[in-house]
Formats: sequence, structure tokens, C-alpha cells
Amino acid sequence: CVPESEEEMPVLFNEYCTTWGCPSEENIEAILAALAPFPIGYFMIDCGWYKPDDKGWLNAIGDWNQSRLLFPAGIARVVDKIRAAGMKAGVWFEFEVAGRDSECFERRDLLLTRDGFPLTSKNRRFLDLRKEEVKEYLSGKILAFLKDNRFEYIKIDYNDNIGIGCDSADGAAVGEGGRQIAEESVDYIARICETVPGMVVENCSSGGSRIEPYRMSKVSMCSFSDAHECPEIPLVAANVSRVVPARQSQIWAVLREKDSLSRVIYSLCAAFIGRVCLSGDVLNLPPEKIKCISDGLDFYREVKDIVRCGDISLIDCDVEYYRKPIGRQIYVKDFGNRRLVIVHRLEGRGDIAVCAKGYRLERAFTDLAYECKDGKFVVYDGGEYRAGAFLLVKEA
Repeated sequence: CVPESEEEMPVLFNEYCTTWGCPSEENIEAILAALAPFPIGYFMIDCGWYKPDDKGWLNAIGDWNQSRLLFPAGIARVVDKIRAAGMKAGVWFEFEVAGRDSECFERRDLLLTRDGFPLTSKNRRFLDLRKEEVKEYLSGKILAFLKDNRFEYIKIDYNDNIGIGCDSADGAAVGEGGRQIAEESVDYIARICETVPGMVVENCSSGGSRIEPYRMSKVSMCSFSDAHECPEIPLVAANVSRVVPARQSQIWAVLREKDSLSRVIYSLCAAFIGRVCLSGDVLNLPPEKIKCISDGLDFYREVKDIVRCGDISLIDCDVEYYRKPIGRQIYVKDFGNRRLVIVHRLEGRGDIAVCAKGYRLERAFTDLAYECKDGKFVVYDGGEYRAGAFLLVKEA
């Protein structure tokens, strides 16, 4: 079931690569002001909103007490500001685990075990979602929190996994215990959506192996990768598009102060392969970057239907080694009489050509030189780490 807000595939902003785990009322207010020129639909408060005053955020997961130092008037006031800016507010949870610096880490009555010992993966232990006391604990920490603070989006992260399985009260094999926990985890998504109707759910899993078809059928979208800022982003995004529908594939465009306009275009064009999620150094953007980002998002608005409903007709990538990519990628989607062409040039030289017989160029977002004639669309050599997105339309 897709919430109504998802039908138009709103652009997202996630503050993680802006605040790096230290969101606060003060910096979110500044970010909202910086985002005013852009058509953003969702604003995500990522990890760190629960950080204890005397500990880091990374291993403090599990207690889920909002920081009064970061949010002195409560997180609800920040949600109100996000809503006043015309966006739906989202929040990050990794609610199935407890970090070493949390009190929950020692709550053995709530934890999964294997061979009678708390199942521990370095700095994380895992909650036994089968237990009524765990469900009651999460009702207050998660469900009531979401509803009381009027959140409309939840990012569910899961950065480790329980391995081969866990103990069960009935003595079942550990693998069966693992299956039961996986089932309970998916069922909890439904419980969240019942508590807050219309909730947008993001599936995120850097280490938990959860981007799989059944779970994806229960959520609005997923974070496609943690490859947020490296040059291989478009390559990974294109590969993921073969198995995850574009409407569900959230691709980050992280903007950095040092980025050239070419790099901004490169990042945005990668995100055009799926759902655009902005992050990064958005404070004090110069006018030329504001215009570039606005032009890119305006282009994306025009081609969203192709992104969502189109058929992939070409993924042509000649890169052999992703960690030091040399070459280029051509990504083409067709929908009705319209064609979206996205090209990324990495290291290497040469023009990029695509068959365009019967098509004319309608619109472009790029700083590269290009030409469409004689049945061929050509993007000319213009240096490394540059990109472009192009809308072609069939001639009558």
C-alpha cells in the first residue's frame, strides 16, 4: 500500500550528511531556511536526535529518549517548523537493536539469546520482537513517539544482523528462531502504519541484508546504498534499478561546499535514476548553485513519470573496476513517446553516442556540449566526472 503522498515521488532532504549525527533545533531551523528555494516534500531527521549528553550517538541506540540539549523545547516543535515549511517530517530509528551505551543493552528480559547468552555483535544486541514485553516497550518508545510528535515518515535502519538465528522459548532450532524474528520485523511495519495512517516507511539496511522483495513490498522506498559521495554512485544506482523499482530506490545527491557546478550536476543526474534525496552542505549556497539545483529538480519534475513508469531500454557501462572507475555509463528509459537519457562520464576520454532515430531533443540538464541530429544523440567529450540528463520526444 503506497501512501497518497508517495504518488508524486516527492524529493527528500536528509540532514545526516549535513550534521553528521548531531541534528538540533538550531541547525535544522537554519537548514530549513536554506532549503526554501527548493521543492522538497520530506525532511528527514536522521540519527543522533536521542544522543545522551555524555555519550556519542552511535552506540546509544535503544533507549530512544529525545535529547533535551539538542531539542530544548522538544522535538515536536521542530516537527512543527518542518510542517510549516511545507514538508512532511521524518525520523530515524534502529529500533530492533540496543547499543552498548544504552540501558536497554543490559535489559536481558528484552534481548535475543543464543545458547542462553545475549546475542551480541560487537556493540549491538537485539530485541526479541516475539515477546509481549518488547512489544509494550516499543509501543511507548516508537509508536507513541511517532504519533505524539506527528511524524509522517520513518526511516528504519538495521546495521547488523543476528547471523544463523536465535533461541526460542519452545526449543526450536536457531534457524527457525531467526525466521520468526524476520517475520515479526515485517509485521511491525504494519503495526506502525496502523498507528499512524499514511506513514511513509523507508527501509534502510547497510549490514542487515533486508533489501529483498517481500520486505520491499511492505515499504515505500529503500536507501539504495551508503555510497553517498563516491564517483561510482550512478553505477551502483543503475545496477540496483534492475531489481528495485525506481519509485522505491532512494538515491542521495550529497552537495559539498567545494563541489564545482559540474559535480553538482553529476550528483543530481545519478539521483534521477530513482528517488532524489538531497543532503550535504546546503547552508550558505551561492546563487549559481541554488540555480543549478533548482534547474535540476525542475528537470526531474518533468521526467518523474518516465523514472517511475518507464522501461529500461539500455544500461551501457564500460567501467570494469568500480573503486577507481574509468569509462562512462549510458542509462536510457522509455515511456510512451518520451525517452530519458542519463550519461555519466568518469575518468577517460571520448564522445558518448546514443541511437535517437525518430526522436528530437526536448530538454537537457547538463553543462556538457551535445547534439541530436541524423538519428543520433551525441554528448561530446568534456572532461572527467561530468554528466547530463536529456529528455527526447518522438517526432510525429
